[in-house]
Amino acid sequence: MAKNKNDYQIDNKEFDKIKNKALIIDVRDQEEFQLLKKIPHSINVPYRQLIAHPEKFITTKEEIVVTICNAGHRSTAAAQSLREQGYQNAFVLITGIYGYYR
Repeated sequence: MAKNKNDYQIDNKEFDKIKNKALIIDVRDQEEFQLLKKIPHSINVPYRQLIAHPEKFITTKEEIVVTICNAGHRSTAAAQSLREQGYQNAFVLITGIYGYYR
């Protein structure tokens, strides 16, 4: 898809283009997911669980995955880890949920 080391970072506009065909994984803790704003159709898989066992949550390594969190820090680390594990269609919503709803 993109060609540089930050090719996994997407903004709100790019996210809106792929969100209907992507698996959206919210990597916040369960309490944060329940109490704070969330993106529709996202699933909650806390960061540590996702990076330890991505195969439990992601069907294939070709699946389009977008990781999200409050501001983009944990989700960036999650997308990087997924890429390192062979999930080359893993992306991060760089603005996080806070930026998405601004």
